[in-house]
Amino acid sequence: MTGSHRVPALDGLRGIAILLVIPHNSDTFLAVKNWAFPFAMLAHVGWTGVQLFFVLSGFLITSVLLDSRGSGNYYRTFYARRVLRIFPLYFLILVIFLLLVPHLVQLSPETLATYQQQKWLWIFASNWAQPFQGTVVWFPHFWSLAVEEQFYLVWPFLVALIPLRHLLTTTFVVTALAIGSRVLLFEGALPADAIYMFTTTRMDALALGAAAAVIARNGRAMQFVRHHQGMMAGMALVVAMISAAISHAFDTHDPGTIFIGYSVLAAAAAILVLTLRAGQGSGNWLELGFSQPWLRSCGKYSYAMYVFHLLVVLTIGGEINGLLQATGTFRPILYSLSVILISYALGWISYHYYERHFLALKRYFVPNVTEFAPTNPANRDH
Repeated sequence: MTGSHRVPALDGLRGIAILLVIPHNSDTFLAVKNWAFPFAMLAHVGWTGVQLFFVLSGFLITSVLLDSRGSGNYYRTFYARRVLRIFPLYFLILVIFLLLVPHLVQLSPETLATYQQQKWLWIFASNWAQPFQGTVVWFPHFWSLAVEEQFYLVWPFLVALIPLRHLLTTTFVVTALAIGSRVLLFEGALPADAIYMFTTTRMDALALGAAAAVIARNGRAMQFVRHHQGMMAGMALVVAMISAAISHAFDTHDPGTIFIGYSVLAAAAAILVLTLRAGQGSGNWLELGFSQPWLRSCGKYSYAMYVFHLLVVLTIGGEINGLLQATGTFRPILYSLSVILISYALGWISYHYYERHFLALKRYFVPNVTEFAPTNPANRDH
């Protein structure tokens, strides 16, 4: 079974990722010190959901690339399918908020001033400019989409050209380069946001996800993981706890996080992804837990939920807060839940009435795995 076949538990893991990110970005738990403090701590570490997204993306995309490696339409198929997945919703939202909204709504001068940074959004480069110049007020979260798109400008070429026996080593080299990049930028006193958002500093999560995809093609390794799923899940938890200790409870500005914490957390996520992949069809508690329908549903709409959630906060967040004012100490939790539910509803509508029409076009871009280019040295590994 190839790595690109759908794994329900990984959809559930993606659902967990978006459910971590939304409360974190909602910024509603900042002053909580009452009984809801555990929820506040969960929201505080919610940025780790982005790390989960990166690892999952690295795993799934690399699995697809490995399945189609050597096909005659390898590059065309990959990039066409990525465009159909990402571009329609992304650019529709940019058109609405950058081109239409200023002509339909009286925006404040402060908001309009941020529109000077919109060029970076149109070319998926906001993660490089945002730490220094800011970004359009509606889209501070689009930096992570830029990181992924930039990574995939390069990664398919490496997967195609590097012999398969050296690809795992390559993922570790990329991880080391990311760590080195963070150390250099930290020593150079660059802003913490730059270290958080630059592609070169966050590519280790994508690379370690890719490492899991390479390992997943090794039958002996996967047999071991499948027979020791409990141990592997425990290992992922221990590594995540080590990351928490190194980063002082996942503080993104902490030197421990910057130096090695990001990578250790990504390694924990990669172990968990590999474990869930190996356990597909086993029906054990781990697979059942991550395959819950409600989690998989959140995972299915997670891209649109990610796109919409901060727009919900910035446009109607104040009204939601006002309506919940009478709920007292329950307000932060109910507010986050409201943003999640509205984002889910918008994601559902977006997927079924807009995105899926573009996704259906993927059927015209299927790798022709029977076509192998004899001049490509990578083909000798098949």
